[in-house]
Amino acid sequence: MPKDGFPILGPAGNCPNLSMAATHRGVTLASILGELVTEGILDRVTVRMLEPYRPSRFHE
Repeated sequence: MPKDGFPILGPAGNCPNLSMAATHRGVTLASILGELVTEGILDRVTVRMLEPYRPSRFHE
């Protein structure tokens, strides 16, 4: 879990073929987060719900 306490979800900046899904050790949101991240990967779309949790937030 990042120090800001929020998950990291989505494409990893300058590595276009790498997507991340890092959360706390619980599994409560695993199924929906897996679906949303997969949707972004397979459909090559931006899932707006995940915007605040993109890895790019650390580089802004």
